[in-house]
Amino acid sequence: MKKVPFFKRYKKTIISLGIIVVLFLGLGYYLGFQHIPHHVRELGQMVGISGNMDSGEQAAMDAAVTTEDMTTEVASAPEFPLDTLMWVNSIKNGDYIPDGVKEELARIRKTDFSKMSVATDKPNDSEIRQAIVQRFGEEAINLLKQNDATLKGGKAYHAPLQNSEKNGQEIARVTMMVTAFNSKHVNLMNIQEPLLPVYDFVKFESDPDTWYVTDISQTIPYDYKLNKR
Repeated sequence: MKKVPFFKRYKKTIISLGIIVVLFLGLGYYLGFQHIPHHVRELGQMVGISGNMDSGEQAAMDAAVTTEDMTTEVASAPEFPLDTLMWVNSIKNGDYIPDGVKEELARIRKTDFSKMSVATDKPNDSEIRQAIVQRFGEEAINLLKQNDATLKGGKAYHAPLQNSEKNGQEIARVTMMVTAFNSKHVNLMNIQEPLLPVYDFVKFESDPDTWYVTDISQTIPYDYKLNKR
C-alpha cells in the first residue's frame, strides 16, 4: 500500500493553522494583543474551535473581555481653592473642623501645581465685575451694593480652550480667584452665591474683546496675595 505523504495527508489542517497564526499576528499588530481574546473567540466560532474549549477556558475569556469593556478612567472634578494654612492651624489648635476638610487637605497636598502656566492676558477688576454682573444680573448687583463691595481678581492660570456649538471657539480661557472687599478693605469672602471664590473667564472668536464668566475647569492654588489685601 502506497504511503500518503504527511503534508498531503494533513494539508487542510496545516493550511487552517497557518491562516489562524497569520490572523493572530495581524490582530496583534493592528489591534493590540490585549484585544485579541475577543477576536479569537469570534474566530473560533467561525472555524469551529470554540466547541473544543472547556467551560473554564470560556469563562476566563468572557471575564477578560468583560473587564476590558468595563474599565474606564474617572477624572476628578475641579475644586475651589483651599486655604490650607488656615485649616492646618485650626487642626493644630484643636478647633472645630467641618466634615470633609481633612480629606480635601490631603487631596490638595497631593496635587501638583508646578505645571500650571500663569496667564498675563486676564480680565481686570472692571472686566471681572462686568462679566459677573452680565451673567448673574440683579442678584450680583444687589449683593455688591448691600455690602458696599468691589471685586478684585488674583493670579490667573491658563486653562484648556473649549469649543461649543452654542458659543463657538474660545481664544482665551483663564482660571482665577475673585474676592469681594468692602470700602474698609475688609475681605468679605465672596459674601454668598452667586459670588464664588473662583471662576473661569473666557473670550470667544466671535467677541474677542469681551471677557465672559463661566464655571471653573481646573483646580488652582489658593491666592494668598489676593486675600491679604
